[in-house]
Amino acid sequence: MNKILNILTLLIQAGVTLFTLIVFYMIFAISDFRGGFDEIIGIAVFQPIMALIFSLITIFICGLIGLPIRFNKKINKWWRERFYLSIILTFIGLFICVISFLPNLVQKVEYEINGIIEMVSIPNLTLFVSAWFLIAFGILHLFPPYKLEKKLKEWLDAKSKNKKTIIKPDQTRN
Repeated sequence: MNKILNILTLLIQAGVTLFTLIVFYMIFAISDFRGGFDEIIGIAVFQPIMALIFSLITIFICGLIGLPIRFNKKINKWWRERFYLSIILTFIGLFICVISFLPNLVQKVEYEINGIIEMVSIPNLTLFVSAWFLIAFGILHLFPPYKLEKKLKEWLDAKSKNKKTIIKPDQTRN
């Protein structure tokens, strides 16, 4: 029962993280939209593919960094007892992301399109990448509170034991 619960938790964590990062990426891609047919194709086709690739790479990296949380029982118990740390990391990441858009922190980039040089402001990449990883790590390692999980496991174990001990009337011996 523990393995099923652990696998289910991991799948939910990875799925929510993947979805969040893809949405996050696409919001930034759309905010950089300048119009034109090429841009529409990029937003509709290429950007979702890039969002998926970058999100999967990020989940892999954050998963590797967080392996001690998953496999070391003491660290795992400590992290689960302080489940709010993941929530705090996620909100810090969101805060840093907002800060990366502040006018005094944005970066100016030159683009040349058809001989016309255009200066564009983009979010501070260092802050944005930091926020991206904090959000990913926070969501990927958000476990249910330790006490709640313990109660759920006890309830599931008791329920599975009751199923095994109940004898149905048609199964009685004569």
